[in-house]
Amino acid sequence: MSASHHPLIPSVAHFIFPERKIVWPRAFAVASAAQAGMEQVIVHHAGELPAGPQTDFLQSLERVAFRRLDKTTLLRGVEEKTGIHGLSQLYTLSPDQETRNCILSAALIHAHGGIFLTPETLMIAPFLHERTGSVFFGSRRVSITERSLTLSRAFRPDFMKHTRSNAKKTPRRSSAFAPVYPVFGAVAGAPFLTQWLRALVEDHNLQAEIVLRGLLEKNTDTGVIVYPPDTMYSLSSRSALRLFRRSASKRLPSLVPKGARVVHWKASPATKPHETRISPDHVMNHAYCQPYSALVWNHASAVKKIVYL
Repeated sequence: MSASHHPLIPSVAHFIFPERKIVWPRAFAVASAAQAGMEQVIVHHAGELPAGPQTDFLQSLERVAFRRLDKTTLLRGVEEKTGIHGLSQLYTLSPDQETRNCILSAALIHAHGGIFLTPETLMIAPFLHERTGSVFFGSRRVSITERSLTLSRAFRPDFMKHTRSNAKKTPRRSSAFAPVYPVFGAVAGAPFLTQWLRALVEDHNLQAEIVLRGLLEKNTDTGVIVYPPDTMYSLSSRSALRLFRRSASKRLPSLVPKGARVVHWKASPATKPHETRISPDHVMNHAYCQPYSALVWNHASAVKKIVYL
């Protein structure tokens, strides 16, 4: 079955906010998805919705809704529907935060369908043809060091056999990249999500990204698509620092690929000090000299309503 015959992935973006505080970068991530044309953007929050200017800002936006996240009910519901025993137990007991994040996000999309985005994400263009498969993932470029440490086909150009492309475009140079789970979408109950959740339980000693990579290597469903890094632009924790460093204004447009729809960075102790300085005023003052602020200023423009009050 071709991707065009798969049911359409809902135009709904899902964010999970596990903390009891919403910081400005997370609020801007939600605002960017709302501005990029998603029909609805849902903020799933654990505990009481925190009060503050960030929450007030998000509540003022059209298409943004808040939903209390009951993790136990969600995981047990997916467990019963899929027959994956031990899913909620692994989530509770796993010491690996990435595995826990994968389980929760995959279970959420399995239950509701839509597009999952981490709060370390800015949506800078609408999703169009990406929604025609049953499942899609973003990807990241792989360093030479990583390639030398693995024999996985997922690090080779031919891994992208299910990548959507336009034949009229100039062929891009061959490069190695691997799928990422912080940016993915699916229809509710997608069989690949069931496989992913089951594999996370069965291969719980492996890193979450390795589990996903192995599944995608074996996948034969043409409705499961991995997009190249220039479409879902993903930055490693080291590369992410360039988003928060000063840059000449003439260089800002060239720092993100022209075809990118999402910019995702991997948060780390190195990026945290930069993220804590982000505020509406900071974005306004750095919109022409910092890549992150420029992206927010242009793609989450509701921030201008705050600074121009």
